[in-house]
Amino acid sequence: SLRTREKMLCYYALKLISDVWPVSNANCPKDYIKNPKPNGYQSLHYTASLMIGGDEWPFEVQIRSEEMHRIAEYGVAAHWD
Repeated sequence: SLRTREKMLCYYALKLISDVWPVSNANCPKDYIKNPKPNGYQSLHYTASLMIGGDEWPFEVQIRSEEMHRIAEYGVAAHWD
């Protein structure tokens, strides 16, 4: 199915990213695709870091399909003020 393919592509993207930037020691990847939040939020969160000028610069990558993004940004999982 399309949803299964999209999920597989998310994991493939995670593999490509983790091959270039190893996971930060401070954080483990969070898999909200296999373990969605109660509000339906799905995404992979991956934290790594770069060394620039002797300083560590952490960054987070969030990987999700277009449908997952729509739900995160506009659906039940959206952050509303």
